[in-house]
Amino acid sequence: MNWMKTIVRKPALGISFLGFALAGCFNSTPHFYSLVQKPMQVVQESEKMGPIKVFLPFVPASLDRDVMVKNAGPYQLTLTKASWSEPLPAQIAEAFKRDLAQALPNELVYRQNNMVAEQARIGVDLSIDRFSLDEKGYAVLDGLASFTLHDRSGKRLSAKTHRFSWKSEKTAGSSVQTEIDLLSQGIANWAQDTANFMAKDLHPKADVKVAEISETEKEADEAEKEMRQAQMISSANQKLAQEQKKMEKTAKKE
Repeated sequence: MNWMKTIVRKPALGISFLGFALAGCFNSTPHFYSLVQKPMQVVQESEKMGPIKVFLPFVPASLDRDVMVKNAGPYQLTLTKASWSEPLPAQIAEAFKRDLAQALPNELVYRQNNMVAEQARIGVDLSIDRFSLDEKGYAVLDGLASFTLHDRSGKRLSAKTHRFSWKSEKTAGSSVQTEIDLLSQGIANWAQDTANFMAKDLHPKADVKVAEISETEKEADEAEKEMRQAQMISSANQKLAQEQKKMEKTAKKE
C-alpha cells in the first residue's frame, strides 16, 4: 500500500498547479511521532556563559505541517501519513535544547515558554531552511543559528550568526522511524556544532562596557518582542488544532 501524498508544483505562465495523488487504503489507527534525544560529546568551557535560552525556531510553511514531510524538491513536496505529536517548531526547540544541555552540562539551558527565574545571557534563534529527506533518501538539515548576547543587567552586547549544513551518512528507505532517527541526529549534530561555536566564540563578560542603546535598537527590541508573542500565539494555535485532530481521529476509531 502506498501511504504517500504528493503535492506537485508545476510553474507555467506564472501559475502554480497543485496536483494531489492519493493511493491505497488508510489505517484508522493514528500514528504520532517525536524527535528523540541523541548522545552528545561534552564541550569543555573556560567559563560559564549562560543561562542560555533557545527560542522557538522559524520553520517554513512547507515543512510546518501536522503530517511529516518525506522530501521537498524544487517542484514537488511529498508527505507521509505519519503525524508529528506536537507542532514541529516546538519539537525542534525541545530536541535542540536537550541536546545542547547535554553538550554543555555546566550551563542552564532552557527553551522559550519554560518558567525560569534566571535571565538569559545568550539567546539562540534557529531558522530552518531544509529539514527532510532529499531525492535520494538522505536526511538533510540546513539552517542558521543566531546568538544574542546580554550582560547581567539585560542590555544587549552583540549578536552573531552561524550557518549549519548537514547530510546523513545513510538513507531512510521507506521507514518513518528511520527518518525520525536521522532527523533527530541532524538536530543533535546542530546542537553539538552550536556548543562548540559558543564555547569558542561567545564569551559575554560582566565587566564589558556597553554603549547606551540607541532609539533604533530599542525599536528593534520592541519588534523582536512582538515577533516572539506572535510566535507563541501561532504555536499555541497549532497545538490546539493538532489536539482537536487527534480527538477526531480517536472518535472515528471508536
